Amino acid sequence: MVQPGRIDEHLLNLGFVKSLSKATLYDKLKDNDVLIMSLYVDDLLVTGSNELLVEEFKQEMMNVFEMTDLGFMTYFLGMEVKQSQNEVFIC
Repeated sequence: MVQPGRIDEHLLNLGFVKSLSKATLYDKLKDNDVLIMSLYVDDLLVTGSNELLVEEFKQEMMNVFEMTDLGFMTYFLGMEVKQSQNEVFIC
């Protein structure tokens, strides 16, 4: 498992800003795009307005930390998540 201080330091070095209200939520603005990353125990949830930036971020994290890309989220905190091109359904 990644040490919280180590991942926090790395995200800040990449230009992410830590949320003041949620210690596990980070965002990064680049030009007109945004990346949003949430850390929950040993899972990272990543989304953004630019698919290429999301992929670059995932590759960066996999190069630095031992990680596996599990693809689209299907379950989170006991909720089922279904995603399509323009919507996300949570049940």
